[in-house]
Amino acid sequence: KKVKEVTAPDGVPNAPLRDKWDLLKAYWFSSDEKWRARGSLALVLGLIAVDIACGAVTGLSIEAAINGTITAIHTQTMMPVFISLGFAALAAVGQTVATKVKDYKALRLAVQWRNWMTQKFQGAWLSNKSHNKLARKKVTDYHADQRVAQDMAELTDQALGFGLSFVRCMGGVVTFGILLMGVSPLLVGVGLGFATACTIVTNRMGRSLLKKNNEIAQSEAILRSSFNNIAANSDHIALTGLEDVEKKNLLKTEENLFKAKFQALKMERNVGFLTDFNSRTVDIIPIALAAPFVVFGGAS
Repeated sequence: KKVKEVTAPDGVPNAPLRDKWDLLKAYWFSSDEKWRARGSLALVLGLIAVDIACGAVTGLSIEAAINGTITAIHTQTMMPVFISLGFAALAAVGQTVATKVKDYKALRLAVQWRNWMTQKFQGAWLSNKSHNKLARKKVTDYHADQRVAQDMAELTDQALGFGLSFVRCMGGVVTFGILLMGVSPLLVGVGLGFATACTIVTNRMGRSLLKKNNEIAQSEAILRSSFNNIAANSDHIALTGLEDVEKKNLLKTEENLFKAKFQALKMERNVGFLTDFNSRTVDIIPIALAAPFVVFGGAS
């Protein structure tokens, strides 16, 4: 098959969705490890379901304990409160175990996926003289060590991490959305609208950061390649006295790298303002949204 030549540092992120899917699906549908991978993924998804269920049980048990405390003022019995707190404690233990085992299994699955992808592309690189053909093309961003080692690690970690996070979040939305429907359907809509708006804003702010991170990865690969070239041609450089030329090339590459890093830090700071604000107001926003509904009779 004809190999498409990609010269842009952000070639993979800007590739068509179908090309991305073809790159990711091979391990799950055509590899000799596909059933093992599917089994591990099913276990991880099951643990995510246990995590969500335990979280719901904890919340409902604490609610029951609070209601039982109010009732105990009149009945003078604390047994229902202790029973509810016991369920909450058991659910918390179950959630902790499920979360930690899920994290371990997910990381292990990511390593297995990366290992398979690395072997596949390493084999393709060393087959049919591909390594020599690519080197002769003088492609500006050709760095096999980055493409095979670094890119494979980032691809598998990010793809699996995003997929599992999406499943976890959607499961939480459905579970706690159903519980909240009992309070006020309109409140559920307001909460989803607020969360969607924050997600869209964060995504748009992060697009420029994504491109800048790709630029940094490319600059680091160029710098690493420059050091390797000097080491491989040290005799020639020493005999011809080209040390000053190599120094200038390295300084220019380093300047580009650190300039991109400083720009990325500013972008991360700007995105961090929004994400940190959201994380610090998770206890305030629900009350702020719910209060008007309760005061004006729109919620129980």
